[in-house]
Formats: sequence, C-alpha cells, structure tokens
Amino acid sequence: MDIRTRSAINNPDADQLRELTAAQPTSQETEYGNLNTTTQVTARSKQSTFIVTVDDDAVLRPRLMYESQDRGTEYSDLVTRLKAERATHLASYEDLLPDIAGAV
Repeated sequence: MDIRTRSAINNPDADQLRELTAAQPTSQETEYGNLNTTTQVTARSKQSTFIVTVDDDAVLRPRLMYESQDRGTEYSDLVTRLKAERATHLASYEDLLPDIAGAV
C-alpha cells in the first residue's frame, strides 16, 4: 500500500505532541490538565475492518463451562479468591466510597 502524506513529524517530544493535540478542534482539557480528544470515523476500508467473534460460547459463561466439566467447586473457589483479592485491592483506596468497595 502506497501512503503519501503532505507533512510528517517524526517522534515529537511531549510538549510538541501536547501542542498538536490541543490544536485539534475536538480537544478539551480535563479538570486534571490532561487532553481528551474525541474523534469520529469518517471512512473505513475493508482492510482495516475486523469482526471479533467468539466461536466457543462457553468462554462467555465460565460457570457453565466449569460445571459441565464437573469442576464446579474449583470455579466457586476461584470466584471466592478473586472477590477477596479485589476487596483487598479496593481497600487500599482510602477515599473510595463504601458502596463501591462493598459491591464486590
């Protein structure tokens, strides 16, 4: 594929990249000083369009997959361990609302 550009900037430094991004009409500075740019796809080529699918439905329903393999206890133990790890991780955030931490 032959790509031709009108201009190019190779490896811009952080300040130059921020300046270029801020110049975009859809860029907005967040309350934390970062830039948020919204883009819109105006055209798509067949070569750059991918359809992602899952052939094995069981991947989307792990509990049923484990149970069909007589591994229900293993699945329950895994879920219990992951919930405990998540609760421990969330507890490290002092300002986290209790409702969020308790939603584990």
